[in-house]
Amino acid sequence: MNINALFNIPVLETARLILQPIGDEHFTSVMSILGDREVRHGMRMDAHDTPEKQNAWWRRFEESRKRGEAVQWAAFLKENNTYASLLTVKEIDHNSHRGEVGYSVVKSLWGKGIASEGVKCVVDYMFNTVNIHSLIAQILPSNEVSQKIVSRLGFVKEAHFHDVHKYQEVYYDLLQFYKINPAHT
Repeated sequence: MNINALFNIPVLETARLILQPIGDEHFTSVMSILGDREVRHGMRMDAHDTPEKQNAWWRRFEESRKRGEAVQWAAFLKENNTYASLLTVKEIDHNSHRGEVGYSVVKSLWGKGIASEGVKCVVDYMFNTVNIHSLIAQILPSNEVSQKIVSRLGFVKEAHFHDVHKYQEVYYDLLQFYKINPAHT
């Protein structure tokens, strides 16, 4: 695994997106998604809708990025430089060379292929440049859109975990999808 590629994250580009490595200048944009109760409720996650919650989330990921255990990009539309998405690979394990991909898209851009395009770019970077061995995605069974996104990118369902995710005092199941680096098969 190319550890240096986890610490020197480049700007990435797709047909419609510019993916910028997360920096302090992206705080407000990122929090526009993470603070949106409707977006977060759909993922069965609490909104980061107070300065305390936002700062705690930012600090946690800042520390993970410093340790090379997370990489993140803020994606912007090329056509008008509008913030579109947060793309993350977290829980990067330097021993097993495995990480978890996650993403959130601005509500007004849902259904426009932004997640598919951004996630494909990030997966390509993680496999081709970082040379990570495998990636996972954990998705609610009710989130059929995300299941389709990762499935189209070659992820395969490997597990159904029961009552492992707690949100608003209710437990939810999670599906886990995986993809092994094609260069390693």
